[in-house]
Amino acid sequence: MQPVSTTIAVLAAIPIPEVPYPADHRLGPHELATYRVTGRLVARMIERDQDVHLVLQDVESEATMIIEVPAASCAVGSPLHDRFDGVRNIALAAPLHSLVTVTGVGFFDFLHEARGQASNGFELHPVLGVVVEQMTSHPHR
Repeated sequence: MQPVSTTIAVLAAIPIPEVPYPADHRLGPHELATYRVTGRLVARMIERDQDVHLVLQDVESEATMIIEVPAASCAVGSPLHDRFDGVRNIALAAPLHSLVTVTGVGFFDFLHEARGQASNGFELHPVLGVVVEQMTSHPHR
């Protein structure tokens, strides 16, 4: 799918769906779209399921969101396996506070007070690409 360029602040302002989150499919239109955002990498965690969570902060506001790179083992046998492995390596090597551009599929996660979670729970999950735009040794904000 062709990525839609947008901002973290715009994605974090999407209204939370008023229907129960389905377990077996995604909700249109937001979870059926691919987005591209640029933000400051403010945190990185490897979760218990081995997914990599990046917390990105909007370049123009305080809005943050989680960007989730699944473990490549989640895509064994899929054409995305090698892509996830490569994206994971870039995500793990990107310096904190660097400016990164991320491409990923929209996803509403349950609100569970995860560090950096957008107020509406919106994430990019899975992430399909990460590009380090600018490396810095200190935050600009």
